[in-house]
Amino acid sequence: CNLACHDCISANLLNQGGIDRERIKELAREFKEMGVRAVVLIGGGEPMAHPEFGTLLDYFDEVGIHVGVTSNGTLIDRYLDRLAQKTKWVRISVDAGSDEVFKEFRPAPNGKSMFPNVIEGMRALGAKKQGKLGYSFLVLSKAVGDEVRTNVNDIVKAAHLAKEIGCDYFEVKPSF
Repeated sequence: CNLACHDCISANLLNQGGIDRERIKELAREFKEMGVRAVVLIGGGEPMAHPEFGTLLDYFDEVGIHVGVTSNGTLIDRYLDRLAQKTKWVRISVDAGSDEVFKEFRPAPNGKSMFPNVIEGMRALGAKKQGKLGYSFLVLSKAVGDEVRTNVNDIVKAAHLAKEIGCDYFEVKPSF
């Protein structure tokens, strides 16, 4: 994954090698042979960071397997046309409605905020998509010294932003 989120449930699994490039292509072929009709490319990190992500989208599209993608949105520009044409839905886990909140809850390892990149990628995808585009907001909190910080005050901003950039839905989820 290319972010350094404080609440990552997959932190101890990230960047540990993952599934071999050839094996992941074999799995895609096996899915078709088994009659799989749809797949979701999701988590344990950022699925678009895998070097075979584009190949998988192409293959699944060719063999008629529907694809959904859950992503942090930072790499949309790499796969914009494929995402627009070859997915049934894409859900981006933004969890913020402003650069400031995104930077605090979804920081990049270098400390820079990826929020503008994510929003512009979503805007571009919203303009081209054939499937659905969703904006996901996970309500988060974290302790910083004696203070508890939360992203909850950004929900309304995020909902307005989702509408503005062409999302089909906005979801809010609690975290525990």
